[in-house]
Amino acid sequence: MEALLGEGVDGEVDRIADWDAIHDRSNQLRQGYYDTQFSTIMTASRKLVGRVMLEVARTRMKGSGFTFGGIKDVVETYNGHNAVSEWRMPKDHDEESSVTHLVHCGALQETSDGSNMICPFPASRIIVKKGDFGVSV
Repeated sequence: MEALLGEGVDGEVDRIADWDAIHDRSNQLRQGYYDTQFSTIMTASRKLVGRVMLEVARTRMKGSGFTFGGIKDVVETYNGHNAVSEWRMPKDHDEESSVTHLVHCGALQETSDGSNMICPFPASRIIVKKGDFGVSV
């Protein structure tokens, strides 16, 4: 939208000269959006959240997925996986509230047929990166 309002463009798409700049700006805005969606709760347990998102993404890439309850099981499996506090859910959260929070923040969403939960692209890459595992999705 910004590009359409630029000098000399006057709302005409065919007058846009630098599409690479538009794509770069779009990526910056997207990254900014996901940064604002990454809550303090997610930051406090960033390694746990990153691992959950990595498992969701990997399972999805294999053609299957997790239900809400399945993701709760993943949270339970990895909660406290390491002594570092970023591997633990905040004290006032359990598996269900943690998964519900991820849905609320846009990190997870239900598929259109309601069969599975997915991590919308590119959220999965951004969240896994914040988990600092040295892998990409």
